[in-house]
Amino acid sequence: MPGLSEDQIHSAFDTGAVEARIRQRDLNTDPPRWGVIGFDEAARAVELGAVALLNGDVLIIHANYLTAGFEQKMRKE
Repeated sequence: MPGLSEDQIHSAFDTGAVEARIRQRDLNTDPPRWGVIGFDEAARAVELGAVALLNGDVLIIHANYLTAGFEQKMRKE
């Protein structure tokens, strides 16, 4: 399966950023890593890992269709 497109990632971030949070396992990372669950243009759930840059931009470091493991960790924390 091919990777996610830039448009899918933008859509997932735009729809999920409000609920973004630092997962327990990422509390001590520098910079802090945020977990995000959002949706692409076809309403498919997408998981993202992101870091905030010093200039205020956001760098997506992980993007994939939502897995059960990621969803479970985000719900627990």
